[in-house]
Amino acid sequence: MRRLSWREEAGLEQFLTDGLHLNEKGYAIVFDELVTTIKENYPKYHYDNMQSTFAYFDILANNPDNYMELTKKRRAFLE
Repeated sequence: MRRLSWREEAGLEQFLTDGLHLNEKGYAIVFDELVTTIKENYPKYHYDNMQSTFAYFDILANNPDNYMELTKKRRAFLE
């Protein structure tokens, strides 16, 4: 929201579908700001610092002998 002056209504129609609800451009701004806030204030929860809960298919396909071990659910947070 830092990029826009939300107190000025002129120009906001490019971010709203009906004058109230966000459109694709509006949600893109909200998403970018949310990700930035998480990265700056809660880095543990940023997607770069987490792992997939389940193994990726290519890992499973290349390691069929370890299938049972690889398919165990993991924690998303790297510790």
